[in-house]
Amino acid sequence: MQLSFLEQMDTNKKDSQEDWGKQSLELIPIALIGLVNKKIIYCNQYAIALFSALDKDKLLTRKLSDFVSPRFKEKLISYLYLISSSPKSNEKIVVKFKNLKKKTIEIELQHISTTSDSQNISLIALRDITSDKKHEIVQRTILKILNAGNSALSIESLCDYLYKTVVDIIPVNNFYVALYDKSKQLL
Repeated sequence: MQLSFLEQMDTNKKDSQEDWGKQSLELIPIALIGLVNKKIIYCNQYAIALFSALDKDKLLTRKLSDFVSPRFKEKLISYLYLISSSPKSNEKIVVKFKNLKKKTIEIELQHISTTSDSQNISLIALRDITSDKKHEIVQRTILKILNAGNSALSIESLCDYLYKTVVDIIPVNNFYVALYDKSKQLL
């Protein structure tokens, strides 16, 4: 009788520790997923939002590679092999994913080593860097345009360069460049 009670207490203690661990993970404002055999077995609210899922059931039991753009599949598979073969690894990679709305997002993954009594769980932090990359491209484009403005031989060559540079980052067929004379208030 006493042994049974102690076993029950130990089970309750273990359950409360697991509950505390899960609650703690929910409070971290980073998208987290847990993988076992490359399948998602855990995802927090931030991961659900990142993948545009309505709830966690849309993600659970799916392979992470289901969401990866085709040209990044091999990179992800190699990464998953690396973290499964060396669980202490905290390598980062950047991979393009398609969320459930089929929108392409660029995500940085970082492995956080963790294990459970019964199975190895790979906990992975995800960070959407799509807007960072777009911002970087726009900044580089602005710098190119400024440099071209300083070295252009004619207004025609500057406008031609401006057009070619802008259409690389903004999908437009036509746009106008206008010069404004402030003193005459003329366009």
